Amino acid sequence: MDLTNKYIKMCESCEELQEVLAPIFATGRSTFIGDIWLPMQDEIQTILHERFEYQLGGMIDIFCKWITVFTFPCGTHDSMEQIWLALLMDREYYQKWTGEKWIRIPLSEWIPLN
Repeated sequence: MDLTNKYIKMCESCEELQEVLAPIFATGRSTFIGDIWLPMQDEIQTILHERFEYQLGGMIDIFCKWITVFTFPCGTHDSMEQIWLALLMDREYYQKWTGEKWIRIPLSEWIPLN
């Protein structure tokens, strides 16, 4: 479980995660620092499964395509939670992490992977 300052900042600054997804997907075993939800990798994968109806094979396929198309995730993220959160934010909310905040990806630059 990623408890780094970077992951805390990524989660804290993600309004969609805290306001929309946490009330639905956070469970009794979820990790919180104060009222900031820090989703574990399996929780993020559950969100992807529920939101996009990805089965395990499809989720791995999308993950591999995404990593291949965008070389930035592994270079800028230090844990699997950070990478999976970046994938979720890209696919669900068209946003990417700058190192400081989430910014919207212009639809003209967003690449569908299906």
